[in-house]
Amino acid sequence: MAIGLLIIWGIGQLARQLIQPKIVGDSVGMPPLPTLFLLYIGYKLGGVVGMIVAVPIGLIALTMYQEGALQTTKDSVKILTAGINHFRRLKPEDMDEVRQMQERDRRLSEELARQAAEEEAQKEAQKEARKEAFAKKQKRKEIMRNIRLRLQYEGTRYQGWQKQTSTDNTIQGKMEVLLTKMCGEPVEIAASGRTDAGVHALGQVANFHTESDMSTEEIMAYCNRYLPEDIAVVEVSEAAPRFH
Repeated sequence: MAIGLLIIWGIGQLARQLIQPKIVGDSVGMPPLPTLFLLYIGYKLGGVVGMIVAVPIGLIALTMYQEGALQTTKDSVKILTAGINHFRRLKPEDMDEVRQMQERDRRLSEELARQAAEEEAQKEAQKEARKEAFAKKQKRKEIMRNIRLRLQYEGTRYQGWQKQTSTDNTIQGKMEVLLTKMCGEPVEIAASGRTDAGVHALGQVANFHTESDMSTEEIMAYCNRYLPEDIAVVEVSEAAPRFH
């Protein structure tokens, strides 16, 4: 029995020397208790032959497990070492530059957000201002005189009735220039009309608002005195404030 155990121990040591150093090095080996456990299991399953086979199989399994764990550890150490070396290569001035870039990015983000907020607030203010101006204009019209005109014109020399951005040679443009001078205040005259060049009208109705206290007769006389010969006012009357 003692000779058999000695033979098994020698085979185990031989397997350890042949297998283990090739994979994980001399520092890793089979602990004593697992070795005895493998010997016991091998003896129960196959007697002396089972004991002989159990120890090499156990060494191979343990070595393969330790090899995988060791490789994983080596990879982790490599990654950690690479990260440490990267930060070690950064000089103090490099770190200062990184911090300055981060600060510039933060300030730029804040500035863009501030500008966006200001633009939005400006748009809202302009919108409210337009609403307020329109409301004031409408309210002012309600307390101003609303003068209704009946016009006739031969429009061969003009670009139609309605004002246009490309030309001021229109009937509406001529009328507003004259009425503004007459009333001493900006005047807008409203009427339905075409923009076609050369259109004529006989009895076209238009109206404007004014604070002038000129009588309807005075307005008619002034217009016909200073308007071109191919434009005439044939009737002037007062209309309701909301007449269009």
